[in-house]
Amino acid sequence: MARRGKRPQKKHRSLIWLVIALIALLLGLAWLYGPKLNQGVVTCEGDECLEAGHFHAELIVTSCGQKMELEQESGVLSGHHTHKENNRVHWHSTKQPGEDLTVSMLLDNLNIILPEECDGSPAKVNVLINGNPADPSRSWHDGDTIVVSVE
Repeated sequence: MARRGKRPQKKHRSLIWLVIALIALLLGLAWLYGPKLNQGVVTCEGDECLEAGHFHAELIVTSCGQKMELEQESGVLSGHHTHKENNRVHWHSTKQPGEDLTVSMLLDNLNIILPEECDGSPAKVNVLINGNPADPSRSWHDGDTIVVSVE
């Protein structure tokens, strides 16, 4: 009877080693390929190849106390645009990030029109990037959370 008790332990040991090996494999793949996921895509025309940057940000816009939902599948693919994710902005271009990645350009490219008044008073635009006050002319970066509120 003692032998029967040992066989399940061997099966459990084999299963544990299999799980450990799978975890090690997944961690190795994440380490190897993870940093390359947002590096962009190389596009070629003739003999000229350029790397297109690919950035994402969460964008939350409130206008006079009302949350605005971003239109899905809007914008141009060579600049700021959205897909099916709610309030997630994408940007890819063969240009270097810079002026194209300002909050002002983001709002313009997505055709987000902010009101000039709220409740009969001149509107005040507030911008936060990752919780920190920012000017609309400030650039945003991959992974940022951008909050634009008009009061």
